Amino acid sequence: MVANASLAAALIVGFALLFAVTAESPYRFFEWNVTYGDIYPLGVRQQGILINGQFPGPDIHSVTNDNLIINVYNSLDEPFLLSWNGVQQRRNSYVDGVYGTTCPIPPGKNYTYILQVKDQIGSFYYFPSLAFHKAAGGFGGLRILSRPGIPVPFADPAGDYTVLIGDWYKSNHTDLKAQLDSGRKLPLPDGILINGRGSGATLNVEQGKTYRLRISNIGLQHSLNFRIQNHKMKVVEVEGIHTLQTTFSSLDVHVGQSYSVLVTADQPAQDYYVVVSSRFTSDVLTTTGVLRYSGSAGGVSGPIPGGPTIQIDWSLNQARAIRNGVQQRRNSYVDGVYGTTCPIPPGKNYTYILQVKDQIGSFYYFPSLAFHKAAGGFGGLRILSRPGIPVPFADPAGDYTVLIGDWYKANHTDLKAQLDSGRKLPLPDGILINGRGSGATLNVEQGKTYRLRISNIGLQHSLNFRIQNHKMKVVEVEGTHTLQTTFSSLDVHVGQSYSVLVTADQPAQDYYVVVSSRFTSDVLTTTGVLRYSGSAGGVSGPIPGGPTIQIDWSLNQARAIRTNLTASGPRPNPQGSYHYGMINTTRTIRLASSAGQVNGKQRYAVNSVSFNPADTPLKLADYFKIDGVYRVGSIQSQPTGGGIYLDTSVMQTDYRTFIEIVFENSEDIVQSWHLDGYSFWVVGMDGGQWTPDSRNEYNLRDAVARCTVQVYPSSWTAIYIALDNVGMWNLRSEFWARQYLGQQFYLRVYTTSTSLRDEYPIPKNALLCGRASGRSTRPL
Repeated sequence: MVANASLAAALIVGFALLFAVTAESPYRFFEWNVTYGDIYPLGVRQQGILINGQFPGPDIHSVTNDNLIINVYNSLDEPFLLSWNGVQQRRNSYVDGVYGTTCPIPPGKNYTYILQVKDQIGSFYYFPSLAFHKAAGGFGGLRILSRPGIPVPFADPAGDYTVLIGDWYKSNHTDLKAQLDSGRKLPLPDGILINGRGSGATLNVEQGKTYRLRISNIGLQHSLNFRIQNHKMKVVEVEGIHTLQTTFSSLDVHVGQSYSVLVTADQPAQDYYVVVSSRFTSDVLTTTGVLRYSGSAGGVSGPIPGGPTIQIDWSLNQARAIRNGVQQRRNSYVDGVYGTTCPIPPGKNYTYILQVKDQIGSFYYFPSLAFHKAAGGFGGLRILSRPGIPVPFADPAGDYTVLIGDWYKANHTDLKAQLDSGRKLPLPDGILINGRGSGATLNVEQGKTYRLRISNIGLQHSLNFRIQNHKMKVVEVEGTHTLQTTFSSLDVHVGQSYSVLVTADQPAQDYYVVVSSRFTSDVLTTTGVLRYSGSAGGVSGPIPGGPTIQIDWSLNQARAIRTNLTASGPRPNPQGSYHYGMINTTRTIRLASSAGQVNGKQRYAVNSVSFNPADTPLKLADYFKIDGVYRVGSIQSQPTGGGIYLDTSVMQTDYRTFIEIVFENSEDIVQSWHLDGYSFWVVGMDGGQWTPDSRNEYNLRDAVARCTVQVYPSSWTAIYIALDNVGMWNLRSEFWARQYLGQQFYLRVYTTSTSLRDEYPIPKNALLCGRASGRSTRPL
């Protein structure tokens, strides 16, 4: 299972020859074993998906342009596939890790992902993309740091935390999947997790210091609000883009999104609530953790800080200011979704070779097949800047990955079976912080500042993250440095990642870290602990409340997060040869979601097409020219208004064009959408119906670039994309049950050129499955 030295050497030599990467792009090797294991995020035993025995999975720390060699051994009894949320896989969609590009890893087999985090800096995450695995775990944070000498627009924090938040079910992922397969909807999740814990997740800080929190909503469907009691958060980065540094007291993080915030520990040294609550749900789910000052003089006390109201405007105003993504530049083969990558068979292994090219920030990984995400297998992924390339904040005293997400007590197989039977999933059973339903702890020293990398790795719910008596400064969102805005709580929507700086400026005691569901009828809440060194007391006082269920708060927060235009580091246009607001778009794509019954079972669709997985990854069908796997044009670029039907939906686009996509949401829920392979500019979002006149309100100056964006109820969101990354890229709902039941399609970015300048060749070690089985890739 473990690669020997000669194999590792061969991989290095082969990869260098194939990709012509210079010695300046170092390699980082990871050996992962994916297993089932007992987890107790909400206090009951569940079958989770573990990576190297960890739930959430291990963080990936990298530096922009690094080559990541990730050998994944699948010890599950079902195929498994990892996707890299926000990593753009430049010229290499083969490794994007969704089924449209990548064959799953068969049980008992391994696969080596080879990624380059090219031209990206920021906060991202990984997750399992098949079979509702995301509801069982398999996710984790992914950071891409800037190179030395390339500054970021804030001082180095005293610490850097990954904070993965997400809604969670107590049911196994197989039960949830079966419920969806049976045509039923999922209920409200059972809770919210912060870094895999339903309560008790702890962020440790020192008074007076500033910390970066990389917050990602890795949940299944719910937008979440994140906040820290008595502390503000300054948003500095969104999924790889530095933002205008706007300060918030709480932050809406929609499913799949990632933010970096800076939080200064400027309160008395005690414990403060970190709160994550659901947004826009009739019942609000809430979880708490603790921001713990070093030498804390007391535990968490006082009421849990409340979140924003249920009105959309708050979240929309907050989101209008933000940007994001691991992009797999020129290499969608290793994107880790079934459309690009074959799963690792049971008992086998596979080595992922990734390069985190031109990215810096907070990300995560997760299992993308078979609803594995509901059992674990996720973890944080950090990409650090290279030495000499400054980030726009001081080095934190510590750097924490905080994985939050909703969670079911049911096994992922039960959840999957529930979906397969055509039923919807119920409300999750709870929320985890770093794999724990309660008790996750972040240790801090009074006076010091820490970075928290918060990712919502849940299945469907937006979550709110907050720390009692502490503010959070958002500094990075999915690789984008932001204007450093301070919040007391932060909404992290499913799939999103944020970095926040938290300063341990309170008395040295324990403080609640709270994660609660957003926009849910029943609010799921979990708590962790921010524990000060020398804490004089435990958590005390009421858990800090999150924002209200009203949308306005989340909208206002979203509008307040903007790109930091003075920050160094990778952006979607790293060379700075153009500005997005000065380019005319050549095409407008309008996407509308719908739900309904097909053959008596619940299905979800985009522009009336519910995605039906082919027997062969689409990228392999492209490479081997296999007819009949899919057809270009199987999904229209405008809503049809017709009934839902099944197809393997692929939309053709042209390489090196500049396009506009409008997401239209006529539902009464917050949607969260993710595009692999790219960061895009979020130029506009508002209520009502989008019209061409809506462009008059676009932000064409400092919109955030990110890879995961929320769309508020009865609202629209518009994005601009420079299609500069050839490949087959998955565009999907981050609500994992909806994605599993068809709310996704593939964007085929096509060129007639076969130059290695535009796309890497298929990896030599690519797994071949379906109709590609028995074929050969290529000689070295």
